[in-house]
Amino acid sequence: MSQDPPILIAKLVISVQADGTLHVTGNVENYEYAVAMLDGAKDAIKQHCTTTPKAKVIVPAPYTQFQNLI
Repeated sequence: MSQDPPILIAKLVISVQADGTLHVTGNVENYEYAVAMLDGAKDAIKQHCTTTPKAKVIVPAPYTQFQNLI
């Protein structure tokens, strides 16, 4: 028996352009829900990074203002 695919109810897309501009698109009209989604995503990333060997990701410094977070 096949399962139905999950139904997408909300989506956020975070993009960083070469000039360092950060863009968030998607369901951002509901502030509380959008922030909860971001918190959940942050927790999932933290969990992934603690259970998976770190890959070396290189973002050239002139292209992002977030390089000190890496």
